[in-house]
Amino acid sequence: MIRTVLLRLGLVGPRTAAERADQAMRRRTRQAARIAAELRPEHGINAEAMAAGVILLDALVDRGCKRASRYVLEGKTVEAGRALAIQDMAAEIRTDHGYEMAKQFRGRMQEMPVILLLTPEAHEYLPKRIAEREVKIRADLAYVERLTRGGRTGRR
Repeated sequence: MIRTVLLRLGLVGPRTAAERADQAMRRRTRQAARIAAELRPEHGINAEAMAAGVILLDALVDRGCKRASRYVLEGKTVEAGRALAIQDMAAEIRTDHGYEMAKQFRGRMQEMPVILLLTPEAHEYLPKRIAEREVKIRADLAYVERLTRGGRTGRR
């Protein structure tokens, strides 16, 4: 709100891509903290890492990053999915904003903690809300699979 007023008065310029990326990262971090608060740390699971994994998985599906999402759902690690996601998203960023911005993004993503997610062991520690989110993610992926079958490209 304040920034909008300052922008209209001409006291500040429009946000750069880097500022927008920073803001999105801060929003995701706050989201992770909220989810982490719902998890039960007495089970010895790193709640922050698990929350970051859940958010990362959501981000993969939101971006339509099919390869990365499928990797995670096949029971492999979020790490494997993350590597593919970073590769795909960095390529997009490089196209839109240049090599330097893509390099910064890649570095920022490498710092995120990762976990094994969507394994039977993880389910007993996840609250019901997050388990429901997984069902939605599976449905989204099934939809993407149907779109891409039969030579059609579907959404990326």
